[in-house]
Amino acid sequence: MIFERLKRSKHNRAPGISGEVIMILQSHHFDHPTLKNFHFFREDTSLPVVKEALTEISMDLNLFLGVLNGAEIRSQEDLLSNLWSVLRFPAFDGGGAYNDGGGAYNWDSASDWIGDLSWIEEQSNGIIILYIEPKALFMNQADIFGLFLDIIGDRSEARMSNGPPLHFVAGPINHRINNFLNILAVREHLCDECLYGWHSPV
Repeated sequence: MIFERLKRSKHNRAPGISGEVIMILQSHHFDHPTLKNFHFFREDTSLPVVKEALTEISMDLNLFLGVLNGAEIRSQEDLLSNLWSVLRFPAFDGGGAYNDGGGAYNWDSASDWIGDLSWIEEQSNGIIILYIEPKALFMNQADIFGLFLDIIGDRSEARMSNGPPLHFVAGPINHRINNFLNILAVREHLCDECLYGWHSPV
């Protein structure tokens, strides 16, 4: 299996096309609560390697792996409805529409549920959210992409004292998204061991 081969490698990181190590894919990287819980991988990273390794890590540690398919997420409404489905928010009714007037799909409710997730944690030791191809939302509604990251960051801080690990993995990202990350408050959540300095603005 890919994860087994990675565990036996020297650095246990996902390679890019050039062979450069870009992202750590080891169990110990995801088995504890940390404020450095945002892991982004670049466009030259092998997406199949990341997906398979995270699947095996989640099985190894009994973590819930929720996958957001960015190809289906181009707007706020798309993101909220996908969050309700993938993270199994209790208010999800299986087919409603985004409602900004206090209904099921709104950011206040999403923030509350992300800070809870007890229905998932009852059967797991933590959570990994994998957001594949976030560029579609970033290109269409960068402000919503930023808001989502802010909420994940805020709720992660609230969970540090009384919750199991919550890690957010996203990619592939390009330099435009990387530069955007550097102006957000969530910069303090960027993992120091992933991307190896690429976060820093030029």
